[in-house]
Amino acid sequence: MNGEMGYLVHFDTYDIIFIMQLIMKCMICKHGEMEKGFTTITLEKDGATILFKHVPALLCDNCGEKYIDEKITSELLTKAQEIVKNGVEVDIREYTPAA
Repeated sequence: MNGEMGYLVHFDTYDIIFIMQLIMKCMICKHGEMEKGFTTITLEKDGATILFKHVPALLCDNCGEKYIDEKITSELLTKAQEIVKNGVEVDIREYTPAA
C-alpha cells in the first residue's frame, strides 16, 4: 500500500439520509428529486392502528417515496408501543419530537 492506510467505511441510516440530501436523487425511482417535507405514517400492530401526522421526511417528487430519519423512526416506534401497551385500538396524533 506504499505507506497508505486503507479504511473500511460504515454508514448507518442517518449517514445514508444525509448523503441522500446531498445527492438529492431518489434511491427507488432514480429520477425524482428529494425534498424536505412532511408525511403521515400509519403503524399497525396487534389490531391497533396508530397514525402520526406531520412527520418530517424526505419526499421524492417523482414517485412519492418517503424517507424518515432513524431517530424519528425510533421515536415513532417507541410511542406506538406505549399506545398499544395502554390498550388503545385507534390513535391519531400530531408528531412531536421527543424532548
